[in-house]
Amino acid sequence: MLDELGSLPAGLAWLKSDIHPNPVVAILGLATNLIVLAAWINHVGRQRIAARTELADWQRTERDRLREQVAQRTLELNEALRYAEGKNQQLIETLGFVSHDLRAPLATITGYARLLLDRADSKQTGLIQSIERTVNYQLGLIDELVGYAKAELQPLNIAPVVTDLPALLDDIAEYAVALCVQLNNQFHYQPLTSLPRQLTIDGLRLQQVLLNLLSNASKFTRDGVVMMTVRARRQDDHWHMGFEVADTGIGIDIEEQSKLLTAFRQIRSVNGSTGLGLFIAQRIVSTMGGDLRVSSTPHRGTSFSFELAVAVAEDRNASPANVVQYSSARSTQILPPSRHRLAVSVPPESDRRELAILAKDGRLTDMERWIETMLRIHPSCAAFLTEMRHCLETLDFAGAEALALAPYETDRAVNGQGLMPDNQAQL
Repeated sequence: MLDELGSLPAGLAWLKSDIHPNPVVAILGLATNLIVLAAWINHVGRQRIAARTELADWQRTERDRLREQVAQRTLELNEALRYAEGKNQQLIETLGFVSHDLRAPLATITGYARLLLDRADSKQTGLIQSIERTVNYQLGLIDELVGYAKAELQPLNIAPVVTDLPALLDDIAEYAVALCVQLNNQFHYQPLTSLPRQLTIDGLRLQQVLLNLLSNASKFTRDGVVMMTVRARRQDDHWHMGFEVADTGIGIDIEEQSKLLTAFRQIRSVNGSTGLGLFIAQRIVSTMGGDLRVSSTPHRGTSFSFELAVAVAEDRNASPANVVQYSSARSTQILPPSRHRLAVSVPPESDRRELAILAKDGRLTDMERWIETMLRIHPSCAAFLTEMRHCLETLDFAGAEALALAPYETDRAVNGQGLMPDNQAQL
């Protein structure tokens, strides 16, 4: 500016030289840049320190918040777990009580059925045996509930044993006939191939699956046909068994078939139906290594089928005592087992008559209380009470009643062996 105005002294003319560098200007510019850079570095450093401090504070606060939240959730979960355990314990106890008391009337039916067999003719024998088999099947399921309530076994546990397969299937077929009669349905059972005589399989579980399927088929079919078919194919040391239950009932829509095996799922409401039959059947079949399949057409019928790989019975010549047998109406008459009764010190006759009344009515719980009371009052009758308790454990109410009413001449053994003959122990 001084040069343009012409006021630049001659001694300072070198300042505007383009050939020689200007050291003053360069030093001033460098110093200025260094000062600015130092100020920026200092500013960034303070920002980083402030950010690091803020982050540490946030992390500490968030950690404390999460710790409190986890503690609160843990407390809530523990309370929920205790509540669930309490409810589960109540459920198991209720299940045990109900199952325990359900056994008494069913066992009473069995006892009277055995007594009726003694007087039944050839036509009545098959019907009475069907009643007895039905009650025994229900008692087996109730025993499982009692065992589960006692935590002695898991539900739907599989226990394969050597089983008489044809007799089991004949027994199931006779159940199915009774189920189909209710809605005027015809039942057909047909083995598609020759079947093995003995299999290593859980017959009770197989019976449970097939009866659930047959029950559903008979409920949703009216004036139609229900069919059960069975086929077998031997491969190495296994039998590949195929089971199918088909009906000509109402059928199932395609969109409903995927939801069919869900617990408490009912396609159509039916009296006495809970929606658990197919769910239980699927669980059993899955546990046994199979898969329950469904094929259905609306208004034309439904088919349920499954296949199982079953081990061949190891001992083909197994004695009947080692093979689970299933009776049918064509089998021989079932008679009450013959038993010897202990003839030792017994409670007074009036007390024994009271026990006989309880046994006749099948009042299992009251009988157990009676035994406990007598054991305190008459400890010398321990042998008699032990035998009576054995009758209760086997649900032999007829035997308990006979034992209570049997004539006792003295409080000691009638014979030298301390046993009373059978003819004196019968009513």
